[in-house]
Amino acid sequence: MDFRTFYNQLKEDGIRPSCLLYGREQFLVEWAKNSIISAYSDQASLPFDVTRLDGAQTGVEQILESCETLPFFSKRHIVLVEDFRLLEGEKNKNIQPQDEALLYSYLQNPARTTLLVFTCGEKPDKRRRLFKALQKNGSLFEFGKLSPRDLRKWAAKRFHSYGKQIGEKELSYLIEMSGYLEKESAYTLYHFDQDISKVVLHGQGKTVSKEDVDTAVHANISANVFQLADYVSRGEKKQAFALLSDLFMNGESEFGLLALLCRQYESLYQVRLLWEKGAGEAEIASHLEMKGFLVEKHMKLAGRYTSQGLSQILEKLYRTDRDIKNGDINGKMAIELLIATL
Repeated sequence: MDFRTFYNQLKEDGIRPSCLLYGREQFLVEWAKNSIISAYSDQASLPFDVTRLDGAQTGVEQILESCETLPFFSKRHIVLVEDFRLLEGEKNKNIQPQDEALLYSYLQNPARTTLLVFTCGEKPDKRRRLFKALQKNGSLFEFGKLSPRDLRKWAAKRFHSYGKQIGEKELSYLIEMSGYLEKESAYTLYHFDQDISKVVLHGQGKTVSKEDVDTAVHANISANVFQLADYVSRGEKKQAFALLSDLFMNGESEFGLLALLCRQYESLYQVRLLWEKGAGEAEIASHLEMKGFLVEKHMKLAGRYTSQGLSQILEKLYRTDRDIKNGDINGKMAIELLIATL
């Protein structure tokens, strides 16, 4: 279930007495926790009707005791067991197998006056009995990467909350710079929210401009690697080395940078191969699970090479990676030499 499902169930009072909030977007997990508190708790009785427990330290006895507490003025007593890593397969020194069995038993028939909310990271262990009990008798909400449409709506609302307006063109530019929609991007809503805060802080007027975005937000590493490849493809080695120097100055590791370069040229190679076979933009986007605007950028860059030329670049990248890992050459120097020869 995604955040839309969560929102609809919350409005309809459809969340079951036990639930799990998890997923890649921990920003939305936090939002969901706060939404549950707002929906089910009376503001005046929050200290009595909301119990927060550290899931990494709390034992089952304390969880069950908290679940037995009746609400004062709220619809339900909320028990938040945050960062409950037991659901991810990690051990909790305070929870023994017999304790886990007691919690499992409770989840078969939870108290109707209590809303027991667990949170964990991106990937709970779906084989565990506790997960299966929550799946069968409770509500599961996974908060994954937002779709392009939902991301735009979310970002516009965040700007609005700061008293700012952002146009469609400027928002598209910000999203492209962030790299959020890229398949392998590690950039999350937490990062995006921080960048929105920077744009708001640097902007002077009520409407966000492209210049505000440029001033406040540095393109993420994936976007920088694409720019590096673009400079190389156009023979602009001076700009390429300047950007490479900036990346090293900002603490990017040789291994991480080389891995992203390999991934970038692999994508370009795949795009070029499909293009040479007669595939159009839409077909390439579907086949590679790549957004349309990214396909357009990749086709433009890949058009400066033949598939054989990109294959030779990949061979150089793989050889450089092997030489660095074997200790045959200094990592930074190896990447600099590589860029010089591409």
